[in-house]
Amino acid sequence: MFKKKVQSEDAQVTTGKKKKKLKKRYIVLGVAAIFVVGSIVSSGLSASVPTPVTVKTVEVGDLTETLETSGVVQSEEVKNYFAQVNGEVMTLNAEVGTSVKTGENLLAYNVEKMERDAKLASLEMTATGYGIDASITSMNYAQQKASEAAKNYEDAVKYVNHYSTCVNNIKADLTKASQAAAEVEAITAELQKQQAKLEKKPNSEKLQKKVKALQKDLNAATKEVKNYDTIALQASLETCSADLAAYESLKAQYEAQKEGDPAYNAQLAQQATMKQANNIQKAATSEELDMAKSGVTAEFDGIITEVAIVEGQTVAQGTPLFTIANEKQVKVAIEVSKYDLARIAVNQQAKIVINNKEYEGYVAKIDRFAHTNASGASVLSADIHISNPDENIYLGIEGKVSIQTAEVKDVILIPMECINADTEGDFCYVVENGIIVRKNVEIGVSSDEYSEVLSGLKEGEQVVSQVSGELVEGMKVTPMDETFLTGGETPSDDEGTTNDTAESKEATVDEAKEGQTDNATSTSEDTAEKDDNVADESKSEQ
Repeated sequence: MFKKKVQSEDAQVTTGKKKKKLKKRYIVLGVAAIFVVGSIVSSGLSASVPTPVTVKTVEVGDLTETLETSGVVQSEEVKNYFAQVNGEVMTLNAEVGTSVKTGENLLAYNVEKMERDAKLASLEMTATGYGIDASITSMNYAQQKASEAAKNYEDAVKYVNHYSTCVNNIKADLTKASQAAAEVEAITAELQKQQAKLEKKPNSEKLQKKVKALQKDLNAATKEVKNYDTIALQASLETCSADLAAYESLKAQYEAQKEGDPAYNAQLAQQATMKQANNIQKAATSEELDMAKSGVTAEFDGIITEVAIVEGQTVAQGTPLFTIANEKQVKVAIEVSKYDLARIAVNQQAKIVINNKEYEGYVAKIDRFAHTNASGASVLSADIHISNPDENIYLGIEGKVSIQTAEVKDVILIPMECINADTEGDFCYVVENGIIVRKNVEIGVSSDEYSEVLSGLKEGEQVVSQVSGELVEGMKVTPMDETFLTGGETPSDDEGTTNDTAESKEATVDEAKEGQTDNATSTSEDTAEKDDNVADESKSEQ
């Protein structure tokens, strides 16, 4: 099974008009505690106090997506050798697992028996049977009938062509009539659908125009249907088809007769056949002897993976001998599941690790036919070509493969946990001026950690990273950057980070304080004093 591996470069975050860069800074977690306590206290006073939410800032960066899997090292060129002659194997220099070089002799035949057969250099050149006593009358009769059949054949061909055209034209008209009727049916259905909508919205100009246009199309389609008399066309088709069949039968009959008397043609065919057989046998005997003398040699450098014969064995032409796999053209054969099929494509770059050594490669082939693997899953086979093989590669061992399936640069990135989905599609909750706003997004390249945003967000926006059922669009919230709570990287000016962090904390506490104070004005004086105490405690702890 493939695993995703994501390599993302550090992204620069732009805030306002000034470029910001990421620096390590550790924040006391007490800040989070202050907000949580303030939220709990204020929730007992008023529901209008902004709820603290964890957010992450939308950034611009690079994203690389890979698929990781493993497979078996195989040769891209495998040659199966078969016996080209009938003979006895005298010597065999092929053993499974051994390396061979181009031109190396692997098998030798015993040619003595074959040389004796080669002495039969010719066969009879003429035949002595078949109608030497055939009468001239018979031949003349055959020629006369052949001449008549030839004329009748030409006439039959003309009628066949005529009625073929007739049948094709009628079928074309019937097809047009059927298409016109189908169009009337489709337009009628759509018209009824739009009319139903118009009844619900009688003032909709758009629906009125659509209904009017459909009515016009229906009138035109109905008129087209009336141009065809289907019953008459069917009757004509039957008549023309019957005539066509009759003349095709006559054509075949005359074609057979116009060749002349069978006895005459048999004599000519006999002589030609015997001569051809004689020449073929001479050439085959000589060629077979030459091949036997040459034996069998390796066509390329490779490894012998199978041997099917032994020394002294008599083999017939076509008997399997052995198999050689090219060791210089190698690949890793992998399996691709239906879930990863849409992400893998031919020519994608790949890294291969074999025997603790890394090689370069690419996706060379993806099968078009699925099969079931050992686990019962439906998979496709794919080949990863190794571009720089060496002597450290052994056929049949495992190779680990990392395929680069996608790479994007300078794109909008957000963490995967910020993306939500419902029946309308993917969306994010964004904090704008202290208010939760839903924004629909279009997702591009994704990984386990990040996702590319094609549309819907822009750099610098604050996206809610932890969504609960209590959050709704329009709710007042206090955004808290997740990096401040976890002690991770925080964006800061080149001039320093302390002032920015302090200002951010004070602004957040002041928002909570203002919300509590506003709530206090509508309650008793005791409640107002409690609000002031809460705010003072928050400020003193900070």
